[in-house]
Amino acid sequence: MRLRIAAILVGLCSGLPGSAYAQWGIPDGVKTAAVQGYPLAYQEAGSGEPIVLVHGSLGDYRIWYAQVPVLSKQYRVLSLSLRHYYPERWDGVGEDFSISQHAADVAT
Repeated sequence: MRLRIAAILVGLCSGLPGSAYAQWGIPDGVKTAAVQGYPLAYQEAGSGEPIVLVHGSLGDYRIWYAQVPVLSKQYRVLSLSLRHYYPERWDGVGEDFSISQHAADVAT
């Protein structure tokens, strides 16, 4: 418990913009943003007008790997993983996995 509290404090005190504490490992090159209390994982590439890539029910941010290099030449590309998708290892517990929750997260 003390280790978890210490990790939360380090995450809160890091001062890194767009960083949120996650209870699971975040792969290199992946960022998180606190969205309605949840650390939403995403990758960002390029600059310019933003484009947000949202995966379907059988994917996560990694499904866009072939499109990101092309799109990022002209746009700021944000490919995200919806709540409870990779890199989280979700156990299915909770009531916050729904289309309306995902839509609210993306809108935020």
